[in-house]
Amino acid sequence: MKALLNWIGGIIGAVVAAVAIHYLTQPKLPTEIPQVAQSSTPLPPAVNGSVDQPSIQSTSISLPQAEIIPSSSPSLTFERKGVVDDDVVGGSSNLRSFPDLEDPNNILTAFPNGTPVIIIEESKNASDQVWYKVRVGKKEGWMNGKIIKVDY
Repeated sequence: MKALLNWIGGIIGAVVAAVAIHYLTQPKLPTEIPQVAQSSTPLPPAVNGSVDQPSIQSTSISLPQAEIIPSSSPSLTFERKGVVDDDVVGGSSNLRSFPDLEDPNNILTAFPNGTPVIIIEESKNASDQVWYKVRVGKKEGWMNGKIIKVDY
């Protein structure tokens, strides 16, 4: 029982230390908004002359110290799910090093229809075709948007 409590205490200590390091290394938010310098140049008169010129006053606002709360959620990314379309003729689709169908030298590999992909970027090429930069396992490359079903 004592070993279990020591182990739990060690885990809690490691978590507290990690949170403290995270908190201490985060940039601090300003607690005061700097004053705005008042312009000595008067505003031009209103077009019809019936509106008074507003007066400009500088002011300072104090804000409470921001609390940084550590988050276990990942940072926001573009990533979306997709799959190589089952209707692609030939049964597979090419993964390319850049978004271009004309250059046969940019083919990295081919994936069979139905292969799940993670879409990490979207772009259009010079011909206005949609292309997706995808990840399949450890491989990354470009696939034409016509052969990917997005958010299946």
